[in-house]
Amino acid sequence: MRLLRNALLMLRERLAGRTRVKASLYYGGASILSQVLRFAGVVLSTRLIATEQFGLFAQASLWLSFAGLIKEIGQSQALASYSGKDRRYSVFDFQINAGLSFIAALAMWVAAHWLPGFPEALRSMAPMLSLILVLDGLSQTGVLMAQKTFRFRLVGGMTIAGTITWLAVIAIFSTRTEGLTVLLLAQAAESAVRLLVLTPAVIWPYVGWVNSPELRTYYFRKFAPVLIPQLLLQMVASRIDFMLLSILSGVRELGIYERMLQFIRIPWSLSINLIDQVLTASYAKEQTDLPALRNTMRKANILLGTAAGGAVLAVSLAYCLFLPRIVGADWAAVILRHWWFALPYALLYPLGVNLNLFFLGTGQPKLLLICTAMQVILDALFGVWLAGWYGAAGMLVARAVTQTLLLSWQIRNVRRRLAGGPAAESQ
Repeated sequence: MRLLRNALLMLRERLAGRTRVKASLYYGGASILSQVLRFAGVVLSTRLIATEQFGLFAQASLWLSFAGLIKEIGQSQALASYSGKDRRYSVFDFQINAGLSFIAALAMWVAAHWLPGFPEALRSMAPMLSLILVLDGLSQTGVLMAQKTFRFRLVGGMTIAGTITWLAVIAIFSTRTEGLTVLLLAQAAESAVRLLVLTPAVIWPYVGWVNSPELRTYYFRKFAPVLIPQLLLQMVASRIDFMLLSILSGVRELGIYERMLQFIRIPWSLSINLIDQVLTASYAKEQTDLPALRNTMRKANILLGTAAGGAVLAVSLAYCLFLPRIVGADWAAVILRHWWFALPYALLYPLGVNLNLFFLGTGQPKLLLICTAMQVILDALFGVWLAGWYGAAGMLVARAVTQTLLLSWQIRNVRRRLAGGPAAESQ
């Protein structure tokens, strides 16, 4: 009996020392299930919703990004890089995000009703767009704190619950109302479920009011001068493809590109999306331990390279064999025609994301800023030329070229950081 008890105690101790392994299993398993459900929703919506509606949804996402800039200056990246245990930093982060999310929602409402350049088809969607901004802002601190404390069982449950809700809205309303309304309603419902799951478990302990010089210094002097320009550039970098296609190619090509991104995300969901949040927390935890940091980076690169390559190969084969049956012959022809242009981008993107997560987790906002600025410039240079001539296919090629050039710069700086060189200095 004593032998059995000692064995159980030893097993418990070993498992307790493998926080990241368990976190990866929880989050990875939930991500796989969530992506299966999301793929079902992508297939269903692709069959039932017209191409132009996806283009309008992409424009709505663009305006959400514009208004979301107000919310993002809450400096949640500063909380992600904070390695201490002072609860006030999390409370301060929540109160900033909560206040700014309501300001962002108001800005969206004003833009929809008074800004001449606002798309006419989106004006009636102003209440839904504002609601999405508020829901996302209120849950932002909770998501970060769940990641930082390795509560990935909770994160996984939240992800699955949100995806099921999103899929249910798609399934119920796709045949009852116009596509843009369905897509925005599904996004709002998913955000609401995320907030409901996180509030009692993670968010509630950080609801309150704090204010002190050291908090303001940390958020607004150490991080804000770099992060605010970075957030502006990140918004442009993440949406420059939508902007270029909307201006140069019209709503239909934008709709095709939006659908292509959904199908490209399938191999990403089987590689970087399985461990992205675990990696960020791991890099942050080990930022002062160079041997451990090198080991984590080495394992991450091997895992992601293998997973991304295998996932792209498997998905490519599956699309060739089964896509006409699941989305119809017309959409299958469009997706497969563009898929071969998307392959280099699908392969390289997970590796680039991992290196950006390294910069974020180790508190190097200046390198993130430079990387984002380079992406904007390169995407603009190649995108104007290729997207202008070849539409969605050209934009996919432009993204691949940008990713290739960025990777060489990222690798050089990560190596310097791991060697303890200039990039390792406190940012």
